[in-house]
Amino acid sequence: MKKLLLSAILTVSCVLMMSCGNSTTTPSNNNNSSTGSSGTNELSGSLSYEYVLHFTDGSEYGTVRYDDLSTMLLGLDRGDITSIPLSNSVASYIASTQGKDKYAIEEKDFVENYSLGVGEAHLDILPACNDAILAMQEDGTLAKLQDEYITKLINGGEPEAVTFEIVDGRDTLKVGVTGDLPPMDYISADGTPMGFNTAFLAELGKRIDMNIELVNINSGSRAAALVSNKVDMIFWVLSVDFSKTTMPVDLNNVEYIMFNGSKLSPTDAVLTDTVFAIPEGVYISEYYFSDNTAILHLK
Repeated sequence: MKKLLLSAILTVSCVLMMSCGNSTTTPSNNNNSSTGSSGTNELSGSLSYEYVLHFTDGSEYGTVRYDDLSTMLLGLDRGDITSIPLSNSVASYIASTQGKDKYAIEEKDFVENYSLGVGEAHLDILPACNDAILAMQEDGTLAKLQDEYITKLINGGEPEAVTFEIVDGRDTLKVGVTGDLPPMDYISADGTPMGFNTAFLAELGKRIDMNIELVNINSGSRAAALVSNKVDMIFWVLSVDFSKTTMPVDLNNVEYIMFNGSKLSPTDAVLTDTVFAIPEGVYISEYYFSDNTAILHLK
């Protein structure tokens, strides 16, 4: 059963996705540190998942979920957590805009893939979205948008404002934005969404012949907003393949595990054969952006 628990933790890490409630469904691999036994307090922050192993000596190891990036960064500054796993682009943006002398970045080999997520009511638009994403990859559109709305921002520039094409008579797709993954999901000081994801959506709307309406939502309620029909689509649904990763934790020293908001014994089984930890009723598209993962921590 102990092996089953670890296997489950690694398996659900294949897709890092918000849960539909106040807790989360997906744990982190926490590759930034290793724990062969108790005697450490290594807690990472995340916008997407949570699990904490409580050892018999009172120490902890795992990932704590936050509802937004601002409070997670405050937690890092206070010492509540020791690191934050992010995409390398987001970590680089934070370090460049909030002081290079404050944060250090440790880039990892794992690659995060970003997809769109839709509810069942809009499952029929996924084929068109997939075709558009593949076409944008092939014709260089995605590369140009990444240069303008990611690289430029990291280097201190300000990208052009995003303009959405509105056509009378077209169906409207409501898409949730959070502003919590700059420079991808980025909102300017005057409240205007203008990051890479927003620019990508503007182009996507043209290619699938739909008007796009942006809806501000909290990071922690992305999936809930989708399955409750508050929005029709969400982006930065992350998928990472950790299938070949091992987690060096000796469960003999674990007193209990907080997983998905529940307190479990080390012998409890969490999942058995679930491969993708996506809430029921959520469907994902082709990847529209990929980036190496990175660990952000204080210097």
